[in-house]
Amino acid sequence: MTEKSTDEKISGLLAELESWPGPPLKRHNDAGHLLHKLVFIADSGLQISDRRVAKIVEKS
Repeated sequence: MTEKSTDEKISGLLAELESWPGPPLKRHNDAGHLLHKLVFIADSGLQISDRRVAKIVEKS
């Protein structure tokens, strides 16, 4: 696990993303949708080499 994925807030987002893909997107600007959270995780520098990210990506 990377240092970033152990951060409390990032870890919380990763826990939410375990239910990927989640409900269908209804509004393109719904910041609470899992798609936007996944983009934030990627923008934060987490990569597929992180075990928790890999599990999410494998569901896609």
